[in-house]
Amino acid sequence: MHLYLTFAGPEKTFTPKEQHRMVWISLLRLLEEYAGNDQKGVELCTKKLLEMDDPAPSISEKWGIVHEKKGKPVFAGKGDMFFNLSHCAYCTAAAVHDAPVGVDVERNFKWNRPLAKRISTPEELAYLEQIQDEEKRGLELNRLWCRKESVIKCSGEGLGAELSSVPVLHMPGFREYQDRQITLCTYANAT
Repeated sequence: MHLYLTFAGPEKTFTPKEQHRMVWISLLRLLEEYAGNDQKGVELCTKKLLEMDDPAPSISEKWGIVHEKKGKPVFAGKGDMFFNLSHCAYCTAAAVHDAPVGVDVERNFKWNRPLAKRISTPEELAYLEQIQDEEKRGLELNRLWCRKESVIKCSGEGLGAELSSVPVLHMPGFREYQDRQITLCTYANAT
């Protein structure tokens, strides 16, 4: 799996428009490097795309990206290369893999019991509620959220899927990163 991250920088956040632009540029940079294209060409292409309001159509055309029935972007006619995108105010993430892949990056939020009840299986909720430190409990809720989102995005089900129906507490196959600001999770499923 190849992962490309772009961070807004210390004490800075991306606007929603910047998030959209930067996540597509992250994908392009990853694809160009994955394809072995030279760094100078990648830099020139990135500079051009940064000037566009919406680079997604240009990148989609160049790489043959189409949308499945439920909206997941995929490479047309390439059954051996998959990608997924995610963004938040602090970071954008693009993942490319030779099997279906899902990625989610979120700005961390505080412990929220109603949210935990809504998205968790009974076992996951019990696990969260046994954590005594509220900050750690909140970080674990963020981790479960990102795991669930990455599984759903990998499957192509989309965000309309019921998160509480996706048990992830003991599921293998995740790569995760977490700090005080963000939680990042990737999931790959060799089908």
